[in-house]
Amino acid sequence: MKKYPCVLSIAGSDCSGGAGIQADIKTISAAGVYAASAVTAVTVQNTCGVSDVFPVPPQYVAAQIEAVMSDIHPDAVKIGMVSDADTVRAIAECLSRFKPRYIVFDPVMVSSSGRKLMSDEAVTVICQELFPLCTLITPNIDEASMLLHRKITTVDEMKAAAREHVPRRAAALCAVVHRADGADLHPLQALQQPLPQKQHQQYSNLPLWNH
Repeated sequence: MKKYPCVLSIAGSDCSGGAGIQADIKTISAAGVYAASAVTAVTVQNTCGVSDVFPVPPQYVAAQIEAVMSDIHPDAVKIGMVSDADTVRAIAECLSRFKPRYIVFDPVMVSSSGRKLMSDEAVTVICQELFPLCTLITPNIDEASMLLHRKITTVDEMKAAAREHVPRRAAALCAVVHRADGADLHPLQALQQPLPQKQHQQYSNLPLWNH
């Protein structure tokens, strides 16, 4: 019998299907990989924005992760929306115990409509307890600024911040570039281009560092 690799997505639920657990399952399945999930929050949202968020209690987030880890043994874990510090601690404890081979963290800190999705305490705990476990972290530029506790506005600042931060934390810190005209740039292409004056309007994600 063929054994498919498995990815566990730990994220919020998006009832409109465009983000969160639903989007992860579609993406993972399209790659021919088996998708498992642990829901961290139930959101009320659509293409217009997020109107409400109900966090799943940390013990139930941990219970979902333990159920999948102890039976299906996923090869990789992808973490998305985690809104509070206790949930971050619960996830970090589970991952430390089960030690999946790959852990990718895409910090969902602010929704596209501008709603803040993560507490300040959660950001601190993520840096202290979750980052050291991760293989890859993929923040956009605003999320990277929040996580690194400094404003990042140029490519040189991105490189400097990542060189300082990555050796202490994850194996890699990198993000793809999205342009306002809809054309995505490869990270290496982005590093070769000067940052535009209205950078925050034209670029939502910028490459940081990958070693």
